[in-house]
Amino acid sequence: MFLAVVFLLSLLRPIGTAEPAPTLTHQPVDCIIVGKFAVIPACFEPARQMARGRVYFQVEDSTSWFYVDVKSAQAACWSGVLPKPSQALLNRHVRYYVEVMTPSMDATRTPDHAALVVRSAEECHAPVVAAVSSTGPAAVLPFLPGGFSVGGLSVPLVVAGAGGALGTAAIIARPGGGAAPASAPTPGPIGSPPSPNPVPSPTPSATPSPNATPGPTPSPTPSPSPAPSPSPFPSPSPSPSPSPSPSPSPSPSPSPSPSPGVRFTLSVSRQGAGSGTVTSAPTGISCGGSCVADYAEGSVVTLTPQADAGSVFVGWTGACSGSGACTVSMDAARSVSARFDLRRYRLSITKTPLGLILGSVTSSPGGINCGLLCATASATFTAGTVVTLSQQPIATARFDGWGGDCTGSGGCVLTMDGDKSVTVDFSLLGLIGTQAEASAEAGPPTLRSTLGVRGGRGDVALNGSSVLSAREGEGRATLRPLPGDNLVEARLLEGTSGGLWQFDLVTSTPVRGRALRVVAGELAAVGPDFVTFRLSGRPGERVAFVWTWGRAER
Repeated sequence: MFLAVVFLLSLLRPIGTAEPAPTLTHQPVDCIIVGKFAVIPACFEPARQMARGRVYFQVEDSTSWFYVDVKSAQAACWSGVLPKPSQALLNRHVRYYVEVMTPSMDATRTPDHAALVVRSAEECHAPVVAAVSSTGPAAVLPFLPGGFSVGGLSVPLVVAGAGGALGTAAIIARPGGGAAPASAPTPGPIGSPPSPNPVPSPTPSATPSPNATPGPTPSPTPSPSPAPSPSPFPSPSPSPSPSPSPSPSPSPSPSPSPSPGVRFTLSVSRQGAGSGTVTSAPTGISCGGSCVADYAEGSVVTLTPQADAGSVFVGWTGACSGSGACTVSMDAARSVSARFDLRRYRLSITKTPLGLILGSVTSSPGGINCGLLCATASATFTAGTVVTLSQQPIATARFDGWGGDCTGSGGCVLTMDGDKSVTVDFSLLGLIGTQAEASAEAGPPTLRSTLGVRGGRGDVALNGSSVLSAREGEGRATLRPLPGDNLVEARLLEGTSGGLWQFDLVTSTPVRGRALRVVAGELAAVGPDFVTFRLSGRPGERVAFVWTWGRAER
């Protein structure tokens, strides 16, 4: 008991000599070459605080971790050598991280990294290719995983030393190739055949003492020998099993070996009629192909969607919501769904001003139905939809043609690979006869003014002569038009707001043909015997139109 107390006190650091916080640096490896021993380097400072270093690794989609011990490369830098990946692992990722243990059993590790297995350095499309070692690792623990090999080792050697006591096995390889002797993890001076009296004698049978007494002194001498084995078999002594010297040499004893850490699974699924991919940072998810990955507890994973052509990303459900960035904290198993829908494009149709009341436009498949008094209409269609527009003029009108994304006067068929816009032109049919002849005995026409501007006041003139002093509301004037074209002008003199100003021609005989033609002002609507302007309400604003009297157009 006294020796055990002395041993524990020897490990205590003197008061007032606190070491600086250790740092672990590592340049991540992007690719490793198939059939080669990959070197994973790392530097640990201060180097005197390093008791043991390991490189943990696994194949993507695997849940089991394996490790190799690191060996000194220079000063504070070390390197671990991975076993050779076989052709079966070509184009797959090997995930790894480096972990360092201090004498006080504090662990420092790098994040998880993923290296792609390639045929040659030329096939690696990333900057860092792992250096190659001529010799393999001294040991792969707890055993050599499938898809890897160690050079020259035809029959793996299973050593059931201290590791075997816990139900694990180690693959030991000679650094130069070939099967290694079982000297590295040997458990101590146990004779080849069992002793005739294997009673719990505290002293080993190899060198019996001439004055052996059955006293309670512990048999496995606590001298600071550099032997790596803590001799777990012969003694029930309460003395601590690790050697007092914190040697960085690899020890097969699993007692100070921490587990690689708790890991949780992140699952990604895709929904919707569209298509796209989801990738992750750090790497692991590329869905599409790989939609499940394991991450260390506490990792923060960012998912990024990318919609394919003709599709659009709609949003997240599950561990993320909305349509913005998706960041997942891996403190438990998580699942996320990404929805991709087919992209939709808008088709808009616009009638020319006279066409407002002269015809209708519909679409197949349905969505647009713009009848009389409809000036514009629009609808959305999924990408790739073929839409046919149809026009129908009224009995006294004709269809004059398409404009915009359709041209001519034939059919209008559109493939919705983007937003589309079409204009539709209708006109009145020309009728024989003159308006003057038809209304010769009917009396002069009347002009009706309807001013919709609050506090509005204006002046209306025919061919330069004032015929009406208009005010807000309705006013009328009897006209004396000339045969042919007559210019009607109106000017807003006062007003406190925007609005409409409409003029109607009232005759005993209906106006025929294209009788009205706008020459100034913002047009809101026009018909055979009326015209409506949109006003801003600014004093001095002018509108004008030409009225053809006594001559019908064909």
